[in-house]
Parts: sequence; structure tokens; C-alpha cells
Amino acid sequence: MDVFPDSPAAAAGLEAHTDFIVGCIDILFNDGEDFYTLIRSQVGKNVPLYVYSSKTKRVRLVNIQPNRSWGG
Repeated sequence: MDVFPDSPAAAAGLEAHTDFIVGCIDILFNDGEDFYTLIRSQVGKNVPLYVYSSKTKRVRLVNIQPNRSWGG
């Protein structure tokens, strides 16, 4: 995934091309549309997401706050 400067993903510390968003507390994402549907419905709210790192081979929980100007 790409991480744009000043985006909610960058603010949450996500790393481009090594971090992969796999789901949230209640949902395991099947595809990108599942992710975008969730993000669009949570603008301005804190969204906990599970992120897999190919560098560390671990899943971690990060909080992202989507906004309308998010480029990613």
C-alpha cells in the first residue's frame, strides 16, 4: 500500500509497501472495497485497524482517524 505524507496512515505510523491493513476489530477485509466502505463511514472517528508488517512478520493494532482530504 502507499502511504501519503500528512495522511491519516502516515500519522498512524504505517509504512508503505511493508504494512498491510487486514481488518478492524469486527471485520476481516476481503478486498479493498471493504476497507474503503468502512473508512468512508468513519470520517472524523478513531478507527482501530489490524496491520500486518512484512518486515516484522507481526500484526499490530493501530488507530487511524480518516478525514475527507485523505489521498490514500
